[in-house]
Amino acid sequence: MQNGSNIHSGQFPARVYYVESPQDDTVTVAIDIILEKYTGKNMFIWFDTSHERRMIASEIHKNGDSFSFIRDNGYEYFFEPMNISIYNSKVRPTGMDGGDFDNDDELIAAFLKTIEDAD
Repeated sequence: MQNGSNIHSGQFPARVYYVESPQDDTVTVAIDIILEKYTGKNMFIWFDTSHERRMIASEIHKNGDSFSFIRDNGYEYFFEPMNISIYNSKVRPTGMDGGDFDNDDELIAAFLKTIEDAD
């Protein structure tokens, strides 16, 4: 899919995503993603547990509940709904360790709390 034709703000199936980019190792988590138009282009906005990120996408691809986009600089970003399995295998090894969780709801609640803690 290109230019956000089937994905827009309010249509993200999850509030918290694991983010991966082969070119950008500073991304790991995206919370409450918004997609909006900015000067005629698709801009993704999200909170990453410490600050807001904004990126303009030149291409957007959707695959079930997951999606990806490519920035004008060629960097690719892949988004997958967060769950305990992804958290334990991909997030914790990066050093972002928020502890142990009994279920996905507890995990998501902990990530959402980072928005409150940042205020």
